[in-house]
Amino acid sequence: MYYVIYDTEFTSWKGCHKNGWLPPQHKEIIQIAAIKIDDAFNEIERFDVYVKPTLNPKLSDYIIELTGITQQNVDEKGLSYKDALGAFKDFIGDAKCYSYGGDHIIMQENCDLVGIDWTCGAHHFDILPLYQQAGIDTSSYNSGALYKAVGLNLEGQEHNALFDVISLIETAKHLSNRGMLKLV
Repeated sequence: MYYVIYDTEFTSWKGCHKNGWLPPQHKEIIQIAAIKIDDAFNEIERFDVYVKPTLNPKLSDYIIELTGITQQNVDEKGLSYKDALGAFKDFIGDAKCYSYGGDHIIMQENCDLVGIDWTCGAHHFDILPLYQQAGIDTSSYNSGALYKAVGLNLEGQEHNALFDVISLIETAKHLSNRGMLKLV
């Protein structure tokens, strides 16, 4: 059996979290990253794609600084959301999928935004409660900083979806080795 841990990054601007994403601001996905793992949290395969936003195709300086994702990344390497979602669906197959918080909700919002008929289905789960059950105050950590909660040292760009997935997996592996977390 294998599992998929995934994360997304989406367009953002300074202050949008406080203002409630006022139009024309939309949470358009600009990166989807995932790692397929076995029961022991060992990596099987990676997935990492950039996505071209359609409503706000020019990235804000805020999101570029936060994620390290450049305009050139999305312009030259980015897929349409439809193509990125199709590749992601092929990657996950029938696996149980976990994200930290509401990434599946953001993915569904993006489907609705661009007119794609897709429902993430019953095999997408929020992994955040599993970390909470293991005693981590998740209100103090985003996915890319979660490794700090258990004293691990990782190098990478926090708020880059692939690094955030690595943080989630390494933290889960650490907790699993101590009998504190198990994927179900």
